[in-house]
Parts: sequence; C-alpha cells; structure tokens
Amino acid sequence: MTHKASDEVPHPPYHQLKTALGNDPAACDHVDQLQEQLVGPHPNPRTIAATVSTLSRIKTIEAVILNWWDSPTTQEWIAALSDAGL
Repeated sequence: MTHKASDEVPHPPYHQLKTALGNDPAACDHVDQLQEQLVGPHPNPRTIAATVSTLSRIKTIEAVILNWWDSPTTQEWIAALSDAGL
C-alpha cells in the first residue's frame, strides 16, 4: 500500500505550534520533521510517534500536540498505517 498525502491525513496545527515555540529553531525543526512524515510518501508510525514524544516534552506545546495525537482521528490513521505495514 502506497500512502498518498491527502485530506485523510490528520494534521496538527503547525502554525500554532511554531508560534508557541517562538525562537527555538531545534523545536521548530521537530515540527517540520513531523510535517514531512505526515505528508511524505511513506509515513513511518514509529518515527511519527518518536517525534510526537519529543514535541510533547516541550511545555509550551505539550497540550496542543498531545490533544492532536490522542484524538481518535489521529489514532485511527496511525493504526491504519501500522496495520498496512508502512
């Protein structure tokens, strides 16, 4: 199964995350990495989970990233990726 970036991909609020991060280029890079994984041709659930884990340790965005991650839509999408073996 080849993944195509589409409306079915649950995206976090990238702009909101980056605005909250302010002048933290390393943290903003993690947001960019998450976005690249979500829109890339072969999103990796483990890599996505690891990036979310890193981002969730940043207090200024912890609630936003975890609310997105824990949402049923996001979890169903991640489960579908895992089930497909991507």
